[in-house]
Amino acid sequence: MIDHNNGFETTYNCLFQIDVRPGQVVRKGQKMGVMGETGDATGVHLHFEV
Repeated sequence: MIDHNNGFETTYNCLFQIDVRPGQVVRKGQKMGVMGETGDATGVHLHFEV
């Protein structure tokens, strides 16, 4: 979960690999992980929530 410090939080789900740690500050354009194929998925995808 990313806290954008403006009242919004986003999540990036169905990742095969996570490249950031809890509490880490992430920057615009920074790689946070690798998309995966989880659950009943029929292909690689990203589940993004605000």
